[in-house]
Amino acid sequence: MTTTNDNGTLASLRTLAERESSPSLIDLFRAAEQQARLLRERLATTAEPLLTRLVDLIPSLCIDVLDAMPVGSTSFWGNEHWHVHLRQGDPIDAHHFTALHQLKHIIDYPLRQRLDTVKDADWEAVADYFALQVVHPVAKLEQTQREEVCL
Repeated sequence: MTTTNDNGTLASLRTLAERESSPSLIDLFRAAEQQARLLRERLATTAEPLLTRLVDLIPSLCIDVLDAMPVGSTSFWGNEHWHVHLRQGDPIDAHHFTALHQLKHIIDYPLRQRLDTVKDADWEAVADYFALQVVHPVAKLEQTQREEVCL
């Protein structure tokens, strides 16, 4: 798969996760936090709606809201662009969170191809954490880890 449009913001976000050759799960969560911080900074430059700002920041990204979606969202590479499809019936807050979750999968695509030791459920948790950090940056990794241990 060729992803030739991986420049600018997308490349910057990917660089933050690729600092270590074999990152641990905790490293992936920390990178997600750094990526969320960088994305929040870049998103804050305009008052346009979030989905429009994401597409403006990442020219290789297309976000479509579709009527007939059996799942909440999906993302894939096609026609020289990353596509995120969202379910039309979902509220706008869900669209934002879900688009950010799918964006994290896009950011992590090259890394995920290299790391076969990370489970799918862990990639999903990292994507959720990233989306949460972009939307509500008050939750910290250490607090989340303590809560998981207490459960």
